[in-house]
Amino acid sequence: MPRWTPWRAGGIAAILAVTANLIVSTILRSTLDIDPEFLVIQASPVVFLTVVGAVLATAVYGSIAASSPTPMRSFTRLALVVLPVTWLADVGLLLAGESAGVPGVTPTAVAALASLHAVAAVVIVATLLRLAPVPDRA
Repeated sequence: MPRWTPWRAGGIAAILAVTANLIVSTILRSTLDIDPEFLVIQASPVVFLTVVGAVLATAVYGSIAASSPTPMRSFTRLALVVLPVTWLADVGLLLAGESAGVPGVTPTAVAALASLHAVAAVVIVATLLRLAPVPDRA
């Protein structure tokens, strides 16, 4: 398989992550007791925020690929740190409840939202590393 640029791989990663998150969010909304007013796991926000995450991850991967002697390992380690950090916003949302201006906040809804972060992270990282591998320089 030819090596792709990080940006081209990032575009594919965004498409795959959006698709995966839309499938998972649909399943979660239909099987869990999530208030329909909890809009952050509806299609539009899921698409938008997943694309934003893919663009940011791709930019970081490109930067690490250009500067790190072990780019794939460094990127994977960073992703393993960043994913739990993204969950802090979800915890904050849960603690603030509806006073944050987001109706339908429940532990179940926030757990569903956090799971979408994990789905996107796995798909984006795996796609970038698979389609745009960068060998170690060390």
